[in-house]
Amino acid sequence: MAFTGLKTAVTSAPVLAMPDFAKLFTVECDASMFGFGVILVQEGHPVAFFSRPVAPPHRSLATYERELIGLVQAASTCTAPWALVDGMVAFDGRLYIPPASPLLQEILAAIHNDGHEGIHRTLHRLWQDFHFPNMRHLVQDFVKACVTCQQYKSDHLRSAGLLQPLPVPSAVWVDIGIDFIEALPRVQGKTIILSVMDHFSKYCHFIPLAHPYTAESVAHAFFANIIRLHGVPQSIVSDRDLDSPTIRSYEPGETRVATVAQEMEERAAFLNDIRYRLEQAQQRAAASLPRSAIGKLKPRYIGPYQVAELINEVAVQLQLPPGARLHDVFHIGVLKKFVSTPPAVPLLLPPLLHGAVVPAPA
Repeated sequence: MAFTGLKTAVTSAPVLAMPDFAKLFTVECDASMFGFGVILVQEGHPVAFFSRPVAPPHRSLATYERELIGLVQAASTCTAPWALVDGMVAFDGRLYIPPASPLLQEILAAIHNDGHEGIHRTLHRLWQDFHFPNMRHLVQDFVKACVTCQQYKSDHLRSAGLLQPLPVPSAVWVDIGIDFIEALPRVQGKTIILSVMDHFSKYCHFIPLAHPYTAESVAHAFFANIIRLHGVPQSIVSDRDLDSPTIRSYEPGETRVATVAQEMEERAAFLNDIRYRLEQAQQRAAASLPRSAIGKLKPRYIGPYQVAELINEVAVQLQLPPGARLHDVFHIGVLKKFVSTPPAVPLLLPPLLHGAVVPAPA
């Protein structure tokens, strides 16, 4: 029976009990040549324990002297200011929250969401009223995973680098670039020039087009003037965006009066938007805007969106929502890692006007 009890005691770890400050505590200590240990016991059940190695100068002392040293060190460590206040355990006058308590995340959210301050200020505010193990580590993880902080705060990191230059072509008319030059005076019914340049030889073709043009008409012109002469290129670089606005001059007889009026109204609205943005830029330069309109409290990031493909060292392709009228390749300098559970489907993009986010009403 004695051997069975010894085997059980050696192979099983005791479970610490919660202290009852209304009852007496017993301190049991023991020491050897290389270490000492102290156990805080209440009604025969361990409540806390403390162990340390014996310093080399103390190994020559008597056993009771080593036990006394261990007792003094344990007393300075284990006699932390625990107390029972209104039926709740307090540590150094602060409410103790067990790590497994469901209230821990609610307390973290309540403290942090009241201003969305950084890690140090959130930790300082928590430390004033609460105590729980691994406080700094839990606060760091919670603040890093805060969606609001990730959208409104920028990372103070080094620049991710410039965009990678295009590779040098190995032959003529293998890699080309195209661009549209619009709003030109009418010449034989043409008001647009499609410029096609070979990146290797810098040779250019200028193809006149009439407005309105479509993808089919551009393809016909491209086949007739480029592919017929030089073959099919391997890559085409263009700065065209589906949401790129264009300004066309009014030409009598091109369209009916109602269509012209609509075009002029759209043109006036576009110019008003440009004028408004220029006025905002001037005001920001003069630092005359109120604090709430400078942009500090406006979101700096939208998303999150999943990375679909790594284009090169500094460019990635994102999985944008279906129907997004926005190019899906971005420089990593305008992105930041999302820390939390990602959404099941891509979030909708905010409303855009001429390629810029429409500000939400305050």
